[in-house]
Amino acid sequence: MDPRVFQNFIDECYSLNWYSYTKRTFSGPLAVMEYLGRYTHRSAIANNRIVSVGKETVTIQVKDYKNNNQKDTVTMKGVEFIRRFLMHILPKEFVKNSLLWSSS
Repeated sequence: MDPRVFQNFIDECYSLNWYSYTKRTFSGPLAVMEYLGRYTHRSAIANNRIVSVGKETVTIQVKDYKNNNQKDTVTMKGVEFIRRFLMHILPKEFVKNSLLWSSS
């Protein structure tokens, strides 16, 4: 993709007046901030989830959401592990660990 086309897209997104609908929480606003904080300040994968690294494979620990959140392991090729990891890296100038507040 042409960088100028992408920049025009970003500029267009920033020029829009965004509206976000939110419901009142049962636990209050502090619980919402704690929830968001867990996701905005963490890495793609914690070191302790990496079980082993071989010549061509990486084994990681995962939660099996279909099986009552039981811990399980997944082994994949190193290239696939890197591909999945890189999907969590934001493009330059995008910010993950700050919340933007607007009074409009």
